[in-house]
Amino acid sequence: MRVNMNKTKVMISGERQKVRQKAVRWRCGVCSKDVGSNSAVLQQNRLRWYGHVLQKDDDDWVKKCMAYEVEGPRPRGRPTRTWREVVQEDCQQRGRHGSL
Repeated sequence: MRVNMNKTKVMISGERQKVRQKAVRWRCGVCSKDVGSNSAVLQQNRLRWYGHVLQKDDDDWVKKCMAYEVEGPRPRGRPTRTWREVVQEDCQQRGRHGSL
């Protein structure tokens, strides 16, 4: 009897992905299975945090960090997305206009 190792690896990696998704949902406090994908849960949590930050005073350190720009050139290769860019995309997807 021969076992196709490629199919076995795919099955194992699929099971690992399921476990990872369950762990992310558990960490975010999402228990029901009727919620969309993990990316939708993370997007919701980012926007919730963004709402809390917008309500802070202008002299609060958290709000100051939103406007902070890192000096110097970015490293070579694909540019990493900043938190600000991700939240702007989230706002556009949800049809909201954030003032970052």
